[in-house]
Amino acid sequence: MKRFLLACAVLLCSSGQAQVQDASLEGRTLWRGHVSFGFETSEFRPCGSKERWWVVSSADLQKRYTQATARMYESAYVVLRGIPSARGTYGHLGSYARELRVRSVVTLRGVQKDDCKLKGS
Repeated sequence: MKRFLLACAVLLCSSGQAQVQDASLEGRTLWRGHVSFGFETSEFRPCGSKERWWVVSSADLQKRYTQATARMYESAYVVLRGIPSARGTYGHLGSYARELRVRSVVTLRGVQKDDCKLKGS
């Protein structure tokens, strides 16, 4: 019984941790990339990465995305502040490498050819 309670305590303590295990992401809150939303889709693709992250969106992000795009699933370029989770399986069918909790949107607009090649980014 003691082992069971100890195991439960360890699981409870560790389940609340969403620390980023990738040192390149640690402390970083400003993100650039592309977002798209649709049925069972809430996706962020960071510039410089092939990963897809599940977006835990804000009302502001949803509103601005709807204004900037003509239809669901269309990509939009975004600069936002958010907190990424540890690597894992997130979103619909666990198809996403991380979860990104959006805190605020700096920029959101339609996609342009060189979005992720902007100087100073």
